Amino acid sequence: MPLGSMDNETLREIAMKMIKVGVDAADPTKLLSPCVKRRNLVLPDGTRYHNDDFSEVLLFAVGKGSQRMALAFDKWRIDDGLVIVDKRAKVEDINLPIHRCSHPLPSEENVQAAQEFLSKLKGKKDALIIFLVSGGASSLFCLPDKNIPLQDVVELNGMLISSGATIHEINTVRKHISQVKGGRFADFCKDKGTLISLIISDVVGDDLSDVASGPTVPDKTTFDHAEQTLKRYSIWENTPKSIRDHIGKGKSGGIPETPTKVEAHNYLAGSNYNALQAAAEESKKHSIPPLILTSRNQGEAREVAKTIIGIAKECQDRGKPAETPVSLLIGGEMTTDVSKTTGSHRGGPNREFVLSSAVQLKNRSNMVVAAVDTDGVDGKGKAGAIADCQSIERSKLDPFKALEDHSTESFFDEINDSIELPITTNVNDLIVVVIGKK
Repeated sequence: MPLGSMDNETLREIAMKMIKVGVDAADPTKLLSPCVKRRNLVLPDGTRYHNDDFSEVLLFAVGKGSQRMALAFDKWRIDDGLVIVDKRAKVEDINLPIHRCSHPLPSEENVQAAQEFLSKLKGKKDALIIFLVSGGASSLFCLPDKNIPLQDVVELNGMLISSGATIHEINTVRKHISQVKGGRFADFCKDKGTLISLIISDVVGDDLSDVASGPTVPDKTTFDHAEQTLKRYSIWENTPKSIRDHIGKGKSGGIPETPTKVEAHNYLAGSNYNALQAAAEESKKHSIPPLILTSRNQGEAREVAKTIIGIAKECQDRGKPAETPVSLLIGGEMTTDVSKTTGSHRGGPNREFVLSSAVQLKNRSNMVVAAVDTDGVDGKGKAGAIADCQSIERSKLDPFKALEDHSTESFFDEINDSIELPITTNVNDLIVVVIGKK
């Protein structure tokens, strides 16, 4: 079919293929395959480790992608280890103990799993310790300081998440009330062998100290920074006393700071950009030139949509910044503010982005937008949605009411435009806008 004559259905099919290929490229087993050979670990910097060179090989994995990451080592000699998974995920066939734990809020199951992590390492001397980390591990790998009840951590997490604090600020606090975050897990491993950490980033910008709150990564933040964060967002006075006492003791030197140096080899194994690149290659297969705008998109989803669709309109109307046909690809992590509304809140940032985009696309033609959270769960419910220039007309529901109530799932379900994906791992949002000629 000539490029200029692509109809709406063809554009939708291409957009969905790009989404599926992009998400598939973030599959943890595939991301690790360049590093994991039959008996060697070949790291991105060229360093090689042979699993027979160590007295024991221990494998620990935590996060939404933990099972798929562990499966990359299925041909290896693994002597012991543990895999912590989101209890909603389908359990894979792995020759290691699996703990099903709670996410996004930790439970006693999470604490028990983390304690088992540490107990399996006691007494080790010349082990190869492989630590696999993916999105969701901040909650799944949870071991509060022994003087802080878990319920106090859960309460504080809720306040932090709803406060408007950045992920870096939230993690600054998390690191200073934990026995394993902020490099402390690496500190625990330092006399037990060689620690290799392979990390799939779910953090915009891929700062490894923020992925899972950096269990194996040096930390530059302090107890004072943690207190400042809580005060900046007016949380300090409502913070449970056990946590305020702990931070105060840390500030006065009664508790060691998180380590600024660790004995660990940390490597980025995958990120949002892997998904964007794969989706871009799929676009080329359909003779549609791709344009990756950014992997660092942030902001209120419905407002971000106005900017992105504005760029799409410029492409279609003026050929700037690209001639049509073209696909725009965007990654990152958007937000929604649900604090001032009531209701089911069945939706999430990606579906709000798509619905806001659909409003902008009304009365146009030859443009399709799709967006998903790559872990398969967008806020509450399904992974995301797809829309075109006729989506608003096809629905009997009020799009503005759905946006106001943050309840976009019913809107897309009604017109069969919801996107469902299995939970595998999280490399944040993947947005595709496919633009035909005007």
